[in-house]
Amino acid sequence: MTYEPLFNKKEATPTKKPKATEKPTDPQIKYVTVTCIKCKISGGTYGGKTSAKVPVGTKINVTANENSSEVYWEINGSNIGKKGRTITRTINSNTTIEAFPVIN
Repeated sequence: MTYEPLFNKKEATPTKKPKATEKPTDPQIKYVTVTCIKCKISGGTYGGKTSAKVPVGTKINVTANENSSEVYWEINGSNIGKKGRTITRTINSNTTIEAFPVIN
């Protein structure tokens, strides 16, 4: 009987996982930019951001940075009036949303 020496096999070094990249966008889906001034997008994958590219027709919630129960809101420079601290909007074009605290 012959004995063969056992050699410790080195296990292959695992390869690093590739960094996640953005999913390729569907060329048939139109994306627009929503930008918040003195506010943040709240909820969903856009939560906490002040700017995001979203598909046309995306419904987002926007929360004012000010800790005030009522806020004056402007969308694309047009005053939409005094509302609560969070508003919901459907984004269909490039949009800038700005929050102004109500000062009593």
